[in-house]
Amino acid sequence: MNSIQIISQVINPIGTLLNAIGINLNNKSKTLLFFAAGNICVALSLGLLHAYAGMIVQIIFVTESLINYFWEKKYSKYPIWLIILYVLIPCCVLTITFSSLWDILPLLAGIFFPLALIFKNFVLRLLNLLSAIVWIPYLIYFGQYAGAIGCTIFTITNIISIIRFDIIKKK
Repeated sequence: MNSIQIISQVINPIGTLLNAIGINLNNKSKTLLFFAAGNICVALSLGLLHAYAGMIVQIIFVTESLINYFWEKKYSKYPIWLIILYVLIPCCVLTITFSSLWDILPLLAGIFFPLALIFKNFVLRLLNLLSAIVWIPYLIYFGQYAGAIGCTIFTITNIISIIRFDIIKKK
């Protein structure tokens, strides 16, 4: 493993940790800020490994998280055009940069994650869970093993959050 790969293996878990902290917060604004910071780290780690489709999707995630952070401060509901834009942008960008079937996985995450951002509570956590699950094989393929382990831990954390906030709390 060369030094770039080692740096990538160190940066990705930091991003995953920030995302895991964010998913466990009840304050949506703080969740969005943690997602933005975490996704910056993950994008950087993927870029170092030349996993460009994943890096681009993570940069889109950062942008969407920040848009949502400011949108929620000013408005209470998301317009349908913004939701459609959130789904179309990753599809268009990844269509242009498509290089292998592995690029389909970030595309799926690129659909799940922005949809998660517009919801609260259970739906946010469920869509985020689906997004994390599709990253795991992609990260393994590109040798981002720390990221795959982190996504697995994030998936478990997300399941715990669903149980804690959405299942137990409802009873």
